[in-house]
Amino acid sequence: MAFTQLLLIFLGGGLGATTRFILSTFVNTKTANPDTVNFPWGILSCNLIGCLLIGATYGWLKSHHPEWIHPLFVTGLFGGFTTFSSFALDTQILIQNQAYLTAAIYSIGTLILGLLLCATGFFITSQL
Repeated sequence: MAFTQLLLIFLGGGLGATTRFILSTFVNTKTANPDTVNFPWGILSCNLIGCLLIGATYGWLKSHHPEWIHPLFVTGLFGGFTTFSSFALDTQILIQNQAYLTAAIYSIGTLILGLLLCATGFFITSQL
């Protein structure tokens, strides 16, 4: 593995994680309800946007393949922007708070919508 690839992944990952923190904090602040267990809209937003963008980037890479794009954007930026571990923690917190239906909707919705958005992004850009 070349040093350049590692540097691109490092830069993209840092930017992605920072962007995830900013967006998820903003969304959670706007959707917070002090009277209920809050649905994790922030991480859901990041994961779904990331699925669309990673699918679109992958579709675009099929026909345009600069070597620096994949490590910077796919592995780095979108890998840092989306997060399975935060998704898992949010689901665990919902379960601990006995919000079982919300946990199920969040888990199933994240999986189905994530796959659909990734496929949509791929389809759109692979047709260009």
